[in-house]
Amino acid sequence: YLLSFYDLLLVLFLPFVALKVFVRELLQPAKCVVTMPLLGKH
Repeated sequence: YLLSFYDLLLVLFLPFVALKVFVRELLQPAKCVVTMPLLGKH
């Protein structure tokens, strides 16, 4: 019973973490592209 509950929690939790990491990795180059010209202006 507990194992199935934890399995369900893991199934719900893992895609959320994966999505979070994926979005962060996706936004990292965009953030660099945005911040570099701003730093260059100063």
